[in-house]
Amino acid sequence: MRWTRNNHEGGFVRLSLVPVSQMYNHGAHERNAFHWSCWAINRFKCGQMDKFRDCLHDRKGEAFRDWVTIPPVFPDGDYVLGWSWYGGGQGDKGHFGDYYDCSFVRVEGGRSQTATHTPTFAGGACLATVNRLGICTREPCVPMRKVLRRVPAEFDGRPPPPIRASNLPRSGGPPKYISSGQSTFSENVDGLRRATVRVFSIRLVDVGARKVLPYLPLGNRPVVVGANAKFSLHAETSPDAQSVQWYVNGVPKFFDSTHPFTSGGDDHTGAFYPWYYPVFNRRVYVSVRAKGPGNTEDWLSLDLVFVKDRSKPSNYVGV
Repeated sequence: MRWTRNNHEGGFVRLSLVPVSQMYNHGAHERNAFHWSCWAINRFKCGQMDKFRDCLHDRKGEAFRDWVTIPPVFPDGDYVLGWSWYGGGQGDKGHFGDYYDCSFVRVEGGRSQTATHTPTFAGGACLATVNRLGICTREPCVPMRKVLRRVPAEFDGRPPPPIRASNLPRSGGPPKYISSGQSTFSENVDGLRRATVRVFSIRLVDVGARKVLPYLPLGNRPVVVGANAKFSLHAETSPDAQSVQWYVNGVPKFFDSTHPFTSGGDDHTGAFYPWYYPVFNRRVYVSVRAKGPGNTEDWLSLDLVFVKDRSKPSNYVGV
């Protein structure tokens, strides 16, 4: 998990995990908060691969990251991962408000479910203006507060109460949603529950050869293309998919309403058009949203890096 520094310092990050049906319920996020850390954790300098995504607006070219393990108290299923930042401040005082973000995630596999999980805090103490969410609901937060070393209120002198599996809903059958590339959501929850449309994979398209390549482990290694290669991406969906919207770094880029669903489209003869947004030698976050009957939908997202390799044949497309 990464978040942009964006020239800001101080404060806490809180992570929570709630069922999709409770994604707008502040109380559910509070009860299911499983991990806290300092905002400025695992600071890193962006390189060529990362700077346009993670450090574009930061004067120092820095960002933060953390490695998150979902506690085994949560049963397999689809959830919303909540991310909160609060208590931010630079210098002696600060006025930043509370910030929130979220993403659909799927919990699957791993260790056997446990009965409880005691929430954790990494950092010891953090420079922050406040120690809990809800104090600074507006920005600027007035009166200005001093930046001091603090711990989250939930860990001030005592550990927080454990998250209990008995209080969590059991997984309601097969997963209903695939993680989204968007930052905020307003989808109808009932629509998510009854969703049947699926996105199974994202595949490479060799435009010159007019074919979708066999399944390749995209996201685990760079996509390598020759100097003059033309390529696209194909969304493998369930038959009931009616349209697909492609996103790059969260920005809508191409809409396709006819099979096969590709990131560049195709003509009436079945010839593919090349993808018009290939960016080389830097990370891009590609997401696809498929819509089906009754306005149901499903997502799939991948982190991709495209590399031109002049040692390969001119029209090579692969990994």
